[in-house]
Amino acid sequence: MSPKKFDDVTRRLAESAASRTDGDRAAANLLSVGQQIDAIARGELEAALACAHPEIELEIFAPPEFPWIRRAVGIEALTAAIRQNFASIDDQRPTIHNVVTEHDLVVLFGEERGVIRETGAAYHMQFVHRFTFVDGRLKSIRIVAAKST
Repeated sequence: MSPKKFDDVTRRLAESAASRTDGDRAAANLLSVGQQIDAIARGELEAALACAHPEIELEIFAPPEFPWIRRAVGIEALTAAIRQNFASIDDQRPTIHNVVTEHDLVVLFGEERGVIRETGAAYHMQFVHRFTFVDGRLKSIRIVAAKST
């Protein structure tokens, strides 16, 4: 993966963190998500999950044509899911439209375009990514994605 691939996403998260006026925890969570995404773009999965909770959970609700691991619990399982899921798509171009934080939640609303590697089919989807933190560590990631028309 190209480190530049997610520059727009990480920039948006950093801007959101810098504009926070309601406490350091929300800003720290935003920066943590940004650092994780940046590490994934560099292919440094260990760095991406270094501050994750040992029992981190991933759950993805997406159209069936995406050959993704949709549920993972624990760092080892999440690492395998990230590796497979990102390898299954090409030309991935996410755009963040809105960032919402509340207490220990970071929610990203956006859209993404790309190509499903297995079939060569182009896709355009809307998504919501919900990151939950416990004691400053990423505990869960929930993703809901739907085809955009």
